[in-house]
Amino acid sequence: MNWFEELNPAIQALLATIFTWGVTALGSLTVCFFKEVNRKVLNTILGFSAGVMVAASFWSLLAPAIELSEELRIHSMVTSSTWICHRRFICIII
Repeated sequence: MNWFEELNPAIQALLATIFTWGVTALGSLTVCFFKEVNRKVLNTILGFSAGVMVAASFWSLLAPAIELSEELRIHSMVTSSTWICHRRFICIII
């Protein structure tokens, strides 16, 4: 990975975007091989993907925000409450 670290940050972002797109396209390509999906399998896949998204939003957004709030001397309950209200607002919209 040393070669990747030496690249321009814009090229790094481009390569990471292309890789992410490729993995997503490969995963979604599996749908083309099935005419019908068993309801239990579909529920399992959707549950897993929802769990991944909640975990990603926590570890990428909420945990760093709580750490930053401690540095800025803002109570962490304010940060987490704001996150929970935001998630509920998004769920109401969708």
